[in-house]
Amino acid sequence: MKRISLGHETHVGLVRTANQDRYIAKLAPHLPLNIDALIAVADGMGGHKGGEVASKLAVEAVLEALTTSNPDDSSTNQDILTRKLKQAVLFANNKIYNAAKDPNFQGMGTTLTVIVIKDMQAILAHVGDSRAYLVRHGEICQLTNDHSWVEEQVRAGIMSPEAASEDPRRNILTRAVGTNPTVEVETSVVNLEQNDTLLLCSDGLHSLVNNHEIFTIVDSFNPAKACVRLVAAANERGGNDNTTVVISKIVQVQKRSQSREKTAVLQSSKTVYRSRRSVKNLISLLLKNVVNIPFFVLKTPFWVCFKTIKFVKSKGHS
Repeated sequence: MKRISLGHETHVGLVRTANQDRYIAKLAPHLPLNIDALIAVADGMGGHKGGEVASKLAVEAVLEALTTSNPDDSSTNQDILTRKLKQAVLFANNKIYNAAKDPNFQGMGTTLTVIVIKDMQAILAHVGDSRAYLVRHGEICQLTNDHSWVEEQVRAGIMSPEAASEDPRRNILTRAVGTNPTVEVETSVVNLEQNDTLLLCSDGLHSLVNNHEIFTIVDSFNPAKACVRLVAAANERGGNDNTTVVISKIVQVQKRSQSREKTAVLQSSKTVYRSRRSVKNLISLLLKNVVNIPFFVLKTPFWVCFKTIKFVKSKGHS
C-alpha cells in the first residue's frame, strides 16, 4: 500500500515569448491499466507555433494511446507495459510527423520523456534531451541519455562534459519525436523503493542548474515546493529557455499485512480478557454454592476451572 506525491511547474522563462513545453502529471484512479501514476515532459521545437503544437500533440497522443489500450490488459507485466509505452511514443511520432506536412508546421518536433509507475516499478520511455532523474539514499542518478550531438561526442570520449556544456552545438538533437517517419525509443525499468523521488525536466532546467543543485533542492522540499524552487533557480541563472519540472515521490504507508496482524492481536487480547472474566465469575459462583460441601468434593470443580483457564488461554492466542 503506497501513496504517491506529485509536484509540477512550468515557466516560459525570461527570454522566450511562448512556452513550448508541455507535461503530464496524473495519479490513479484517473488512469488506465491500473497505473498508479503517469508523468511526462515534452519540449517542442519548430518555427512559428510548431514547437507548441508538437509538444501538445505528444502528450495528448500518449494519453490517448494508453487510454485506448485493451481493458483486459489491466494486469499487464512490465514487458507488456514497456511495449505499450513505446507504442504510445511511436503513436505520438506518427501524429506529429503527419501534422508537420502542413507547411505552417514543417520541421516541427519534440522531446518526450514518459514514466509510468505501477506496482513499485517505474517504466520509462524517452526520446530527446529532456531528462529523468532518480533521487535515492542521498544520491541523484540520471536515468536517461541525452540524444544530442554533443552528448554522443562525450559518450564516444571525443569531448569532455565541460566542453559539451559550452559547445554552441549542444542544442542539436540526434533524435526527436515527429521529425522522421519513425524514431528509436529508449526504454528502461527501475524497481522503486520507499521515499524514491523521480524527476522529469526539460533542458531549460538541466542546462542551467547542475545535478548537485537539483539534488539539494529535491532533498530539501516536498515535490510541489521543489518544482517551484527549481524553476526559480533556472530563471535566476538567466531563464533563457522554457523550464518544466515534474516530480513524483513514493511515500510508503503501513502495509496491509502489518495492519491485519495488529487487528488480530487486538481481537485476540479482547477474547482472552472476556474469557478470563467469565472464568472468574464461574469460580465465584461455585464458591457460593459449595460452603457446606465436604472438602474432597471441592477438588473436582477447581480442577475443571484450572483446565478451563488453560484451554481459554490457548484458544485466545491461536
